Amino acid sequence: MSLKLAAFEILRACRASLPARELAQRLFKSPCIPPSLSETLIATLFSQDERFVRDNGERWRLSSVCLQSSLFHDFIELASFCVVDVETTGGKPPADKITELAAVRVQGGKQVGEFCALVNPGRPIPPFVARLTGINDGMVEKMPSIEEVLESFLSFLGESIFVAHHASFDRRFLNAALEEVGRLPMANPELCSARLGRRFLPHVRSSSLDSLAAYFGIEIPYRHRAFGDARATGELLLRYLEMAADFGIHSLSALLAFQKQARKQPRARRHRKKKQAASS
Repeated sequence: MSLKLAAFEILRACRASLPARELAQRLFKSPCIPPSLSETLIATLFSQDERFVRDNGERWRLSSVCLQSSLFHDFIELASFCVVDVETTGGKPPADKITELAAVRVQGGKQVGEFCALVNPGRPIPPFVARLTGINDGMVEKMPSIEEVLESFLSFLGESIFVAHHASFDRRFLNAALEEVGRLPMANPELCSARLGRRFLPHVRSSSLDSLAAYFGIEIPYRHRAFGDARATGELLLRYLEMAADFGIHSLSALLAFQKQARKQPRARRHRKKKQAASS
């Protein structure tokens, strides 16, 4: 358990604010921490985290928003992420259909579950798509329909955060399939690993899965197959979660908001644009 999550449990259980010294003693399980060191430790841990509030300069409590039970999973350490990838017959649903659907569950800093299924799209797979993905008509001919696969997938997804690389593409296909079988669209919060890459790593020229995976040294043994791409995207997500604290991101809601922030351009690129503007 992380220190912040442990502090949350302590403050939630006592239903009151605590002096920094008492909170530090409980948190570090030591009665011998000097008051000055206690204050420094607690302030360093929580002063930039909106979930923890300092009262009167000495006592710490949980913010009123954090105390709402519906936001208990706002702790990234507790959040469940479902990292999804689809392979399709083309790029335009509902005319184009899903041929393969895969997902990995990420929780507690590791991948903890897997889902993968080939799908009979009910239409021929174009030759160039078959060459790209390695999925051909013969492979899916006897596979289940999307309606059958969706039941299992939705059970796997549950209330997890929906994560995908260029997430709008995968979500659009899944929601089109859900509509086709008379189901409501997914309501899960969404994280896009390409958007996160552009914000965490603005110096990386491309936000493609290949480029970002190469940056972290992540291998993709089965590229353009749903399971291989989903596992690689899951590894990307784990790297981003490790980086989050360095960007002042301590909660799930902050991470969801971060992906929508304006992208920061690398300094060299901004300088180049200024020179171009000046010379025009």
